[in-house]
Amino acid sequence: MGTRSLTYVFDHHNNDILTCIYRQYDGYISGHGLEIASYLSKFTIVNGLGARDEEIKVANGMGCLSAQLIGHLKAGEAGNVYIYPPLLNQDCGQEYEYHIYKDTIQAYENAYGKSKRQIFKGSWSEFLEYCREVKRRELKEVA
Repeated sequence: MGTRSLTYVFDHHNNDILTCIYRQYDGYISGHGLEIASYLSKFTIVNGLGARDEEIKVANGMGCLSAQLIGHLKAGEAGNVYIYPPLLNQDCGQEYEYHIYKDTIQAYENAYGKSKRQIFKGSWSEFLEYCREVKRRELKEVA
């Protein structure tokens, strides 16, 4: 059985949900969390594209970022990553949820039979460090 997750990307103008991404397996912090944190930490959100934007990784708003993130996660492979209806409080058997905003990300844990609890809130770069630390701890436990 996989570790399922939902990732919501929110519009930066009105906080509407633009996208809900369902991941069938590897949805835990040191898997999917680390993957999206590593990907997001390279981006700058802009409003309109300019000539210098080729020098940095940009997304022309959160809709553009959402589309790029989906393309990255799918990588041309069938299965594992799906688009779900953009509705909060879905029960897809997810153990983790990630809420991506223009400058921040929130991560939640959904333990079986327990209510959702927030385990992280901060900037994209802070989330990357958090995910790396979780991975380091897991590696120490295995050793």
